[in-house]
Amino acid sequence: MAPTCFFALCWLPLMLAAAARGAEAERGDCPAQKCGNLTTSFPFWITQSQTNRPCGPLDFQVYCNDSTGIETLRSSTDSGFEIKNISYGNRTLVAFDVQKLDDLRSSTDCHVPKWNTSAKLALPFRISSANQNLILYNCTKKEPVVERQKQLGLVETRCRNNTFARLGGRYDGQSDYDYSLEGCITAVLPVLLTPGGKANASSYEELISRGFLITWDLPLPVLSSAAAAADAQGGGEGCKAGRCGDVSILEPFGLVTEQVDGSASRLPATTALHTSVTLSEQPAIQVPDH
Repeated sequence: MAPTCFFALCWLPLMLAAAARGAEAERGDCPAQKCGNLTTSFPFWITQSQTNRPCGPLDFQVYCNDSTGIETLRSSTDSGFEIKNISYGNRTLVAFDVQKLDDLRSSTDCHVPKWNTSAKLALPFRISSANQNLILYNCTKKEPVVERQKQLGLVETRCRNNTFARLGGRYDGQSDYDYSLEGCITAVLPVLLTPGGKANASSYEELISRGFLITWDLPLPVLSSAAAAADAQGGGEGCKAGRCGDVSILEPFGLVTEQVDGSASRLPATTALHTSVTLSEQPAIQVPDH
């Protein structure tokens, strides 16, 4: 038997059993906890340090600052989103982008962020169309003429240096290009206005601190220990071994192959725990911190 096959056969049951234990932890080992005025329960879970054993879906990991009673959604970036409210029935939460507000309030390095808020959200989360667009500009070449500023409703930010804020229309995630200005770097932030209320771009700091509305999808169901153990004994269809260059792809990974017409096909996966692997020479995309 080839060494690679021996390795896969020895370690596959152990990996599946460990994954099953993690799956059980995700389902039942996360008790509801209080942090300040918020109660955190499934699918969200609170961790106090990086050494704690995960007891829930990683995308829903929350950090609680005991001294301030503030919860931060940590799955997207280290700076995270401060959570103001969670509705489990509606699967929504209100949060704001901490780092962006810090950037705009800094007394030593005040600057307009370069990245849209949407670039920081983990996959299960979506920005609700109930939000409105707040657009920030850093005009590196020249500032728009005064008449143009008035026409667009631009207001200067406290950072000065040709930086501006502007309120746009409803957030739909598709119309960012409508707000671009020649010679300016643009960042789009969702903000949630009060029902029937009016807002002005000059209140951009307050608008950001109020937060924006996020919806989420429930995590996918996971296998029970019995199902994982049965699969480890060969009870499933299984993924065939494959190669990509000099790399052998074995279970629990599956190889995604590209057809001549550009479409993708996937070898069958034994369980929901299997992960597809795509190998390429493209550099990894980095998620921005702010």
